[in-house]
Amino acid sequence: MKNRSNVVTFMEILEALAESPRLATKLAQVCNINYGRLGEFTGPLESRGYIKKDVVDGHDFYSITGEGLKIHREFQDLRAKIPM
Repeated sequence: MKNRSNVVTFMEILEALAESPRLATKLAQVCNINYGRLGEFTGPLESRGYIKKDVVDGHDFYSITGEGLKIHREFQDLRAKIPM
């Protein structure tokens, strides 16, 4: 079984959040990440200001920031130039 690189996982999270803000459980499902490991990826993205976490009715709710959208667009441009 081939594992995704962390960079690809980070970009998949940004892509999912660019589509719409999501609860943590839904984000984990959409990105096919174990819910217990989700924090390993959202933590660094949040600390760099690419995503934002809010608590809504006691549940973690994630959204992408303007800086996150910028990084997401740059990655999409690069992805279009390099076959992955």
